[in-house]
Amino acid sequence: MSFNLDKAKIELLILEKKLEILNIQEQAAPLKKSEEYQINFSNDGYEASEQILKLLNSDDKYIINYDKWYEVWDINSKYNIVIENYNDGEKAYRGLITTGSPTKIYSVKANEIIREWDKYDKSCIRKQYDYRGKNIKETLNIIDIILQSNINNKHTTFL
Repeated sequence: MSFNLDKAKIELLILEKKLEILNIQEQAAPLKKSEEYQINFSNDGYEASEQILKLLNSDDKYIINYDKWYEVWDINSKYNIVIENYNDGEKAYRGLITTGSPTKIYSVKANEIIREWDKYDKSCIRKQYDYRGKNIKETLNIIDIILQSNINNKHTTFL
């Protein structure tokens, strides 16, 4: 009888530990996207980069390649954006989204958005968007519009 009691105590301890682990994992889990949409990205470039990458990595529709920066692709599109992940004086810094190579073709709707962005460095073709402190939902919507440029949209050459 003592053996069964000890076994029951051990099983109870194991269940308690499993419950503890589940509670810790639940607390450490990222916020649901709907909750995160209510806030803005951090004003700190490093934190903002971490936030946007966490969101993009949590969505299966994005492919992210890393070099000195992060290239983000929609799985159904041939277009990309760049999440800058390094500080290089005046040219690049964390908290920037930049357009890809200058020969890309974007939809009219994407072009309307990109034309409002600042020039990237001295480039007349590549553009940049500083998302630090900006609304998360709006920024993700912008990314979706640009990356989905070739999905059922008329195209125009990016100027």
